[in-house]
Amino acid sequence: MPRATAATSGLLLRRRALAAAASASTLAAAASWALCEPTAASEAPTTADYLKKADYLRDNTPEENMEALRVWKGHIQAAREQFSRKDFDLAEESLKAALEAAKVFGRDSGAHATSLLNLAQLYRRRSKFAEAVPLLESAIFVFETTAGPNNQVTVTAIYDLALTLSEQGKPAEAKVRYDDALTRLEEAAVRQKYGDAPAALQSVRASVLQHAAQTEQQLGQLAAAEAQLREALSLSEARWGAASPKLVAPCTELAKLLLLRERRDEAHAMAERAVAVASPAQREVLDKLLQAIRA
Repeated sequence: MPRATAATSGLLLRRRALAAAASASTLAAAASWALCEPTAASEAPTTADYLKKADYLRDNTPEENMEALRVWKGHIQAAREQFSRKDFDLAEESLKAALEAAKVFGRDSGAHATSLLNLAQLYRRRSKFAEAVPLLESAIFVFETTAGPNNQVTVTAIYDLALTLSEQGKPAEAKVRYDDALTRLEEAAVRQKYGDAPAALQSVRASVLQHAAQTEQQLGQLAAAEAQLREALSLSEARWGAASPKLVAPCTELAKLLLLRERRDEAHAMAERAVAVASPAQREVLDKLLQAIRA
């Protein structure tokens, strides 16, 4: 019996070590599609080659475990390249292979959750909302344990779920998730005051607020939507400066909302502010908005 206990302990230690190694390359990454930073692509080994040996790391050597990590990263690197070429079918297959490969780390690992999130993000971009939702829900459950409830990657998954629900035409459900993400970002801002974390959290919060405001509008909560857009604008200005093109989106959305609320003078001023920092292509759209405001 003691021998079995020792073996089990060894398995758990190896599993935790590999999960930690996988998490280090994923959970600290930026909140964008394909969160991990894989190594350079090499020859494509098959998932089955090591899954049949590993079986959730049982009897694996450290070398085999690291090979499993390399193969997993290889699938994600392939997906990134395919996505950049707009080969979405191939990218989906690579992300499915990455998800299968991540099972070797355990379904409660950061690697597995990251694979769920990556595939769900691709599904959302391909309007496969029904397929994306359960993957995002599973990813959130794991990230809350592996990364923490207020970690940026956890909030990213919640944010993606809110976007997906919104795009499914479920604004009430989306609002619950947006509110959850914003609450967690407040907690994160209190705890994460080192390095670039505060600035990064500001950018994430501004993005969440802009989309949350759209949902509030759909629910008829125009005052709440305005407050969120003004906060998003304030955060973006503090992060990027008053002359940054990144202010175009919040200024434009706020101008539209003010027009909807029949506050034309304010809407005009906000649209002009957007024009001042917009690109030529953006100005064409803004010119139409200004015409509508003057009408």
